[in-house]
Amino acid sequence: MDFQYSEKPVPHIILDNVFDETELKEIWQELDFLTYSRKLLSPEVTGSAFELSATGEKLYKKQNSALFLDAMYYNRTLSNIIHHTRKFFGKAFLQQCADQNFIFKYLQESNMDTTLLSYYENNDHYDAHHDKSAMTILTWLYKEPKAFTGGELSFSDYNYTIPLVNNRSLIFPGVTNHAVNAVLMNEGVEPMKGFGRYVITNFALFRAG
Repeated sequence: MDFQYSEKPVPHIILDNVFDETELKEIWQELDFLTYSRKLLSPEVTGSAFELSATGEKLYKKQNSALFLDAMYYNRTLSNIIHHTRKFFGKAFLQQCADQNFIFKYLQESNMDTTLLSYYENNDHYDAHHDKSAMTILTWLYKEPKAFTGGELSFSDYNYTIPLVNNRSLIFPGVTNHAVNAVLMNEGVEPMKGFGRYVITNFALFRAG
């Protein structure tokens, strides 16, 4: 992995070439298996940041399809995705992150994590929101040649955009407001065939007790 730390506008880490060819092959096998409308669920089911309308109706901030892998796999080791993203929680990597800035000790000291797979196709987006996590790790994947435009992530309070790059991860404090620009598929691309924007989210949490 190529490791790049940046202090501004908020402390964050960008990792490129996260997975090698063997890891990518196994991850894509699972992504292809899961990319069906009956498997990837709506924001109402998977949870989303929301606002309340004047009548008390929930107005969800995201439009995409997603699945918490922890809910699917009783034994997490059966998931290729979960297995290969464990590299983010290895002792040496956690120390490398903490050495950049003390705030990444929240990642080092977290005692629980969950894994959310999200998939974005035409007009899917996520308005500005923050996560209920100590640290958030996003990993972006898409088939090449890329069949869409958009899908970049921005730290919305700072007008700062992280370019969308295949096989790239971003680590940042979950309380940081962030948004995903709308994905626009190329003309003629058949829906739910895996040509959109995937993101694997690892939420680092603290479990009481």
